[in-house]
Amino acid sequence: GVVMKFACKDFEPVRISVPAGRQLIVFSASYGSDSHSDNDVTQAVIEYLVNDNAIDHEGGVHTAIGDPEPGVPKTFRIVYGYSQRFTCLDFQPVVISVEEGLSLHVFRATYGSANVYNTEPGDLEAQVPFAPPAKDVTKQIADIVVNNKLVHYGGVHTIPTIGDPEPGVLKKFILSYGVVMKFACKDFEPVRISVPAGRQLIVFS
Repeated sequence: GVVMKFACKDFEPVRISVPAGRQLIVFSASYGSDSHSDNDVTQAVIEYLVNDNAIDHEGGVHTAIGDPEPGVPKTFRIVYGYSQRFTCLDFQPVVISVEEGLSLHVFRATYGSANVYNTEPGDLEAQVPFAPPAKDVTKQIADIVVNNKLVHYGGVHTIPTIGDPEPGVLKKFILSYGVVMKFACKDFEPVRISVPAGRQLIVFS
């Protein structure tokens, strides 16, 4: 996915959104003073800030998740992003990049017979009886991401660490990746994070 960071001080408003049709994913959240910036509040954000697949909170996050250090200036930080899906057949190029300042993150990648896959997004392994299971190549794909870009020509099977799992059979490559962002704010500042209708907000940490 693409990774972004955001931070804000106390009382500052927090408004975060992702492109239409994408799913917002929150990877981590922390809240504390400069000496306690690693104070993890991910679970609290999930329970008390995420509402209707969005975050929109004013007056400071401490009013929702509590104040870990009363009377001390604090910063709220969130790492968040959104997922996307990419597919291609044998010999087709794989070219994925993100905007400057963001980080590309691979969630999952599979490679196998084109007969394995259903056409509906999300059905990564809708197998038919005669088709072998797709090969999980998540790590191999993540390893060739360079400078937040995934660029490979000649077909996925030409990647040395992947190879051709089924020679002579038409295969499909399916990649799930996302844009990941970070957000932070100080006490009393509003927090607003939303995703498009029909998408689910996920907080990782």
